[in-house]
Amino acid sequence: MNYDEAERKKILMFPTIATLSAVAESIGLNFVEGADRLLVPWDLHRQLFTFTAHPDPAIVSIAQVRCDISMAKLHDVTEFIESWNSERINPTASFRVTDEGDVSVSFVSHFPIGAGASWEQLSDFMYRSCDVTDMAVTELASTLGSHLIALNDYARTYEDDKALRQTLFRPYDIDGDPTRDLDESTALNLFLDSSEEPALFDDPLTPVTIDGIAEAWREKGIEKMEKHEDFIVTGINNILMAVFIDNGPSLLMRGHWDCDLPESDWLRAFLVANDWNNAPAATRALWVEEEEHLQLRVEYAIPITHGFSADQLSEVIGSATQSILRAIDALSLEITGSSPVRWPDQ
Repeated sequence: MNYDEAERKKILMFPTIATLSAVAESIGLNFVEGADRLLVPWDLHRQLFTFTAHPDPAIVSIAQVRCDISMAKLHDVTEFIESWNSERINPTASFRVTDEGDVSVSFVSHFPIGAGASWEQLSDFMYRSCDVTDMAVTELASTLGSHLIALNDYARTYEDDKALRQTLFRPYDIDGDPTRDLDESTALNLFLDSSEEPALFDDPLTPVTIDGIAEAWREKGIEKMEKHEDFIVTGINNILMAVFIDNGPSLLMRGHWDCDLPESDWLRAFLVANDWNNAPAATRALWVEEEEHLQLRVEYAIPITHGFSADQLSEVIGSATQSILRAIDALSLEITGSSPVRWPDQ
C-alpha cells in the first residue's frame, strides 16, 4: 500500500485495518496487528486503534493503563480525571472498577471517517493521539507515584495478548441511550475487509474556517448564529452550542446545559459523566461549577491539521451536533429525570 505525495492528499473511503497498519509503519510505530485492531505497546500503557460505526463511522484510539490502581487512590484518580478533562482537548480520561475491586484508567480519542479520510489525516491522528496519550499517562504517573508501575515483560506480553481479543466497546449504563444495545461485531465488520485497497477520491482538503462551519450548520437547518474571529455560537432548544478553532489546530464543539444542579450533587454527576466517557463515546461529558450550581458541558474534539473536504466538514458538524445533543439528552434524563432536548418527532 504505497501512495505517492499527491495520493496521500486524496480521500480514502472505508480505510481498513491494513490501511492503519501501513500508516502506523510509515510513522515509525511499533505495533501488533490483530483481527480488528492494532496494539501499540508502551511501558505504562497499551494503545489500541480500531473502528466503530456508532454513533457514526470513526477510528478510535483506546489507551489502557497497564497497572490497575488501588481503590485507596480513587480520590486522586478522580481529581486527575476531572482536571485533565477540564483542561485538555484530547484524549478523554475515565475510570472503571475492575472485578477485583481495583481502578482501571483509560484514555480515548477518535477521528470520523464517514466521509473518508486522507493518508495525511490518518497519519496525523495516529501520531498525535500517541503523543498526547503518552503525555496523559506520564502526568497520571506523576500524580500517583509508586502506585502506578510498569509490568514485567511476561505480564506485559500476557496482558497485550488478551487485549487483542477483549471487548472494547461496552454499552452505556444509561437509560434511553440509542447505542445501549450496541452490536460490536456489526459496527466493526464494515472496516475489516482488507481484500481490496480503499478507493481514492480527489476531493480537495481546505483549512477549516468559521464561515465553513456556519455553512455546514445552515445545511442542517440551523440559521441563527453569532460568528466571531475564532468561534461561532448558536442555540438549539435551551442548549448553547459553540464551535472553536483551537491552535492545535483542532475543531472543538461544546454544548452547555444549565440544569441548576447543586454543587452537593457533584460526585453523583461526575460518576454519571464518567460512565458516559468510559463507553467510550465520540463526546466527552464533564461538569463545571457556575454560580454555586453545576453546568453540564459536552465536547466533541478532533484534529484539523490538514483541513477537511466539503463532505468531511458537513459530516463532522452534523455528527458532532447530533452526538452532543444525544449525550445531553441521555445524561440529563439520568441525572434529573427530564431532558432539554426536543427531537423532531417529539
